[in-house]
Formats: sequence, C-alpha cells, structure tokens
Amino acid sequence: MRAPLPRRLSVTIPIGILLLVPGVPGTIATAEPTFPKAERLWNRSFVSTQVTEDREPKRLVPGTRIGVSFVRERRHDVIRWSLACNFYGAELTITRKRFLLEEHAGTDMGCSRDRMRQDRWISNFFEANPEWKLRRHHRVLTLTSGETVIRFRGEN
Repeated sequence: MRAPLPRRLSVTIPIGILLLVPGVPGTIATAEPTFPKAERLWNRSFVSTQVTEDREPKRLVPGTRIGVSFVRERRHDVIRWSLACNFYGAELTITRKRFLLEEHAGTDMGCSRDRMRQDRWISNFFEANPEWKLRRHHRVLTLTSGETVIRFRGEN
C-alpha cells in the first residue's frame, strides 16, 4: 500500500504585485534600472556655476543662482530646485541620459517680475526632461535641454 501524497498549499499571487515589491530577489521595483553614477546624486545638493543659451552666457537676475537637490523618499525619488524666489519639486526617474520628471509643484510667492520670469524659465527647463552628466569625481553636474546648458557644483 502506498503512502498518501502530502497535500500542498497553493497560493496565487497576481504577477503585478510581485513586480512592485522592493527588495524581493527577481522582482522589479522600478521601470528603469539604477545606474552607478545616478546613485551618486541622491541626498546631495548642487548650485549653478555657469548657464549658457545658444553657447552664450545667460545672465540670471543679479544675486541669484540655481539650486538643485536630489532626495530619496520612502515611496519615490524627488528633485527639488529654486532660483531665489519660489521652490519647486517633482518625482524623478533617472535614465542613463535623462531626468524624467512627473508634473512639478511649487510655492507661489510674489516676487519681482524678473524673478517670476526666471522661475518660469527654469521650470520649463526641468519640464523638458534635460540630459545629464556627472563628472570630475562626481562634483560637477551638467544639465542640457535644447540649446541651454547649466553647470552645477556639488555642495556636499
């Protein structure tokens, strides 16, 4: 007489749930892989050192510089930026060549007309999903969108 076969417990888990479980081997946490250079951006801040448009220096409002920071939060990665008036932020996906931003949000402080115009300009720049490069021992970040190039120096 043969021994009865052990009963097996069968659990069905929708594949979509597995694709979103971070830290489980063999699952996908994000649509884009993480790149070693991109990892060096997180929890860092940068300040602009040079801005050009059409290969000519772009003058910012006197006394202003562009600040940008990269923050890892519990559920998503975030980029934040400011240009001496309002503060902005958006969820961020970093690909090998580009920053892909979700819709951004920001403060709405009343500033001079020149500063408000400058805020719109920098927001449009980030909305265009700029190309990025991190060089010189991860201290210099360069963002390019169309004919606009912004070079940043790491603050930390």
